[in-house]
Amino acid sequence: MSSQVKFPLLVVSVTSRTESRSFRRFRSELRQSGGFLAPRPPRWRDVFDLVRALAPATHVLFLGDRDAPASDFLAAIDEAIFENFSEDVLYADKTRGPKKPVWQGRLRLPAWSPHRIEHENFVGESFVVRIAFLLSLESRFEPDAAWDSWEFLRVAKACSANILKVDQTWFVSTRVGLETSVREHQALSTPFTAADCSLITLTAGARDPLRSFPTLVEEHLAAIASSDAADAEHIIVVGPECPQDLRKSLGENHSSKLRLVDVPDRFNFAHRCNVARTVSSGAITVLINDDFVPRRPDWLAKLLEPFADPRVGVTGTTMLYADDTVQHIGVGVKDGNF
Repeated sequence: MSSQVKFPLLVVSVTSRTESRSFRRFRSELRQSGGFLAPRPPRWRDVFDLVRALAPATHVLFLGDRDAPASDFLAAIDEAIFENFSEDVLYADKTRGPKKPVWQGRLRLPAWSPHRIEHENFVGESFVVRIAFLLSLESRFEPDAAWDSWEFLRVAKACSANILKVDQTWFVSTRVGLETSVREHQALSTPFTAADCSLITLTAGARDPLRSFPTLVEEHLAAIASSDAADAEHIIVVGPECPQDLRKSLGENHSSKLRLVDVPDRFNFAHRCNVARTVSSGAITVLINDDFVPRRPDWLAKLLEPFADPRVGVTGTTMLYADDTVQHIGVGVKDGNF
């Protein structure tokens, strides 16, 4: 093992499974490779002191309590460090543990998103950090405060563009822990308002001769402007299929709340929504189609009301066709299936 590993690894762990057979084998391989295993101290100050004391390792792995090293773990991380040495933070996928959690097989974590990490710790507690980068951040943390992986990732995001999800499986996890991955919020004493929202509308400039406006999106914008959503940030996403005259008209809109985002790639709904979200600023994202016309002026307030319950993360509307028949009234989940 030691002849194979180029970068001895410092592992700072809070896992409770250190006496399992697989972890004992990992600990032995780590020692043979020149690496170190140490319990993670509770405070930021002690974490930085520990890392300094155990240099000259170039990278440190923070190993969370839900994760254990998968097979060929050290070789995989060593390869990832070698191929991505300029990256400051690396993380990778997981696989399910023996207790058969609700998810099966490989858990594919999302690619790095600086915006998403502000709202959700999708990386988790386990990741690799370049030690020089870690120590450069020391002044940004309160020394006596408790170590917080999510807080570290948010600070790292602000200080580095070199954060990468590696297409490998590094960890075996007994459970995903999604119940703690999204930032908790208390029941709202002050409800969300339109000013907290970013509306995202995709348009190709479609027309409907039965509607009173030249294009669907123009009627859509007029309806939004006369509703309680008028104070929301509104991002209109266009692509190559959108007519130039409509692009010009939308670009000349003088509302300070309206932003036009041009995505040159061919149409992909999810991709365009993601692009819009990366440039938005609202705490709430509202995805709406360009043929959407609200039936009541307080539609956005009604959509936001359920967020007063801290267990709610997604809301939706009842959608009607022009003849008032139901198009969509929600999604149900039964036995894990939609």
